[in-house]
Amino acid sequence: LADVGLVQEDIFLESTTCFTMHLNEQDVSAIKLLPSLALSANSTYVTFNETFVTDDVANVVIPAMGVRASTFATDNVAPELREFHEFNLNGTGSLVLQFFEPALVAFSVDL
Repeated sequence: LADVGLVQEDIFLESTTCFTMHLNEQDVSAIKLLPSLALSANSTYVTFNETFVTDDVANVVIPAMGVRASTFATDNVAPELREFHEFNLNGTGSLVLQFFEPALVAFSVDL
């Protein structure tokens, strides 16, 4: 499973009973790279412990164990080459490609 590293600046209060958490690029990348997570509503869920939130009199939240997402938006953005910044033919050689989002490389690459 992916641990998401939220900080206070990533959490926005919508009301006293609803808040939105914004994931940073590293969190989104970590989630996208897990082959069986966040593929559909059935594979997208949240789990948290009782220290996650409290109410105004310090009552702790009832822990959530695998609550599924009620809505889900699929990742439909294809990886796009951001930069081709090294081509080295010395020794064994190297080729450095950087993409805008996580990309999985096939074992066979046509150059």
